[in-house]
Amino acid sequence: MLSRVGYRIKQSWFLLFAKMNAEDKAWVRNHLNIPEAALFEMLPEFEQKHSVGTAKALIRLGKARGIQDERMLAKLGLLHDVGKAACRLGLFEKGILVFLNAFIPPVYSWFAYLGRREKSPKFFRKFYVHKKHAKIGARMLSRARVETGVIQAITLHGSKITKKSPLLAQLLKAADETY
Repeated sequence: MLSRVGYRIKQSWFLLFAKMNAEDKAWVRNHLNIPEAALFEMLPEFEQKHSVGTAKALIRLGKARGIQDERMLAKLGLLHDVGKAACRLGLFEKGILVFLNAFIPPVYSWFAYLGRREKSPKFFRKFYVHKKHAKIGARMLSRARVETGVIQAITLHGSKITKKSPLLAQLLKAADETY
């Protein structure tokens, strides 16, 4: 439990000062097509920076496991949180959601349940989108005609990942937890 708190503090510190620089933006343009980049751009800057870090870590992890398709790995890392764009969260709001999910999960889940409808009050809708962002993102990416393997791994991103999960889902989980 203490290690999770330390991880969340480190993650919050990173996100607090996360800024996309020209090199990051060029790297993203190099790895995403126009519809994919449009979805990526919907994310707040701190989520974009997190996704760039996740993508680069995913490429390293994937290559170590013999996956040579750098573009696919980059796309997976860059787009894994795109579902969060369905309801824009500020850094402070995200911190509250993460805190409640980590320390009072029944409250977090109840609020997410209350936000399940599109016309739910915005307060509850943010919980729902945060909790279900993987499935929401998979639907968005499907409409943008992103590769099936990327969509499947992103869909699983919202689930419990085990050693029996597909390799891409395992690698995404590991890369996502580095940033």
